[in-house]
Amino acid sequence: MTLWERIKKFLKKFLPPPVDAFNRELGFMRDFVQKENSALSAEQHKEIERVLEVLLQQQKQINIQQWQMESLTNKVREVEQKTAALGLQIEGVKPEITALGAQIGELRPEITALDKFDELGKTLQVNINSDYENLIKQMTSGEERLNKRIETNRILSADGVRNSAEAVWAEIFNNTVTNSEWLKDKTFSPGRWAVGYPYLYVMYRVLDVVRPKAILELGLGQSTKMIAQYSMANTDVKHYVVESDLNWVAFFQKENVLPDGCKIVQMEYEMTPFKEAKEVRTYKGFSETFAGMKFNFISIDAPLGGDMKQYARVDVLKMMPECLAEDFVIMIDDCERVGEKHTVAEMEAKLQGAAIPYKLGRYSGKKDLVLITAEKMGFLTSM
Repeated sequence: MTLWERIKKFLKKFLPPPVDAFNRELGFMRDFVQKENSALSAEQHKEIERVLEVLLQQQKQINIQQWQMESLTNKVREVEQKTAALGLQIEGVKPEITALGAQIGELRPEITALDKFDELGKTLQVNINSDYENLIKQMTSGEERLNKRIETNRILSADGVRNSAEAVWAEIFNNTVTNSEWLKDKTFSPGRWAVGYPYLYVMYRVLDVVRPKAILELGLGQSTKMIAQYSMANTDVKHYVVESDLNWVAFFQKENVLPDGCKIVQMEYEMTPFKEAKEVRTYKGFSETFAGMKFNFISIDAPLGGDMKQYARVDVLKMMPECLAEDFVIMIDDCERVGEKHTVAEMEAKLQGAAIPYKLGRYSGKKDLVLITAEKMGFLTSM
């Protein structure tokens, strides 16, 4: 039995007889009422009318139900047709599905192998990543070692260049002072904490050519040995040497004879602020001691400045330009260092601010010295 047949059998249990037969029955009832109308009482007539009205309403409901049933029947038929068509399609592809299943079965070993290969690929990728990271680490470490070696070689190369320059300056200095009339003791020990050969050479030329009368020297040492001999040959020279270490003063005086025009001024160190630097090493009482004095030649190789990262050796700077004679010459040692570089820049700013024409020169050996002179003494910056 089809689905449609089952539905019709089910509906017959609830729906009234066919509509046409029902209508015929209603017609017979109307004819009967009309024939017997004269014999009926008014109450009977009303009852019959009421019954007929109920029957008419039932007829309308039956018509609606019949329409709904036909619509449902059409939908059921449509579903049956689609189901039948889909069944035919399924039957048509069953062989292909069976064949595809067989192919999948045949390929299952290969799929399993492919899964294993995928796992192997993942493992291999992990190993590759690990090897890559190790290689990067080795390359980075190797690059760091290479950079260190390059930096070491650069330092050694720069040091070699400076040593060569120092040797050249030593030869120039020795040749320059060979026939000096006033530099009798030519045994110097330059280098390390002491001034180098470029400093000795430039200082000799300044003393021999400019003939300064007022000299201020910061730092007792090899430069003092030269200035002292110059002072002995020129009795009108006033030479002040500022030194902090009393033991070094005593030792130096025992080994070297100083002329009457040379005066050692012992001053203690103190740490004082300067511009943005919180602490700079200076001489205590320096400005008060030399207030109102002017100098032709100032040699600066003290206080200790190697640990000063912002400014170093600022004592003379603080007194500029009042402490400078018209024909001034300033020499500053260790100007390859940051602290001294900044101090030189501040000295230039002071001179520019006071509208004082000047010249600046640099001489390099093992260390760098900077020479700042009055403009008319500018030839000293390029000897």
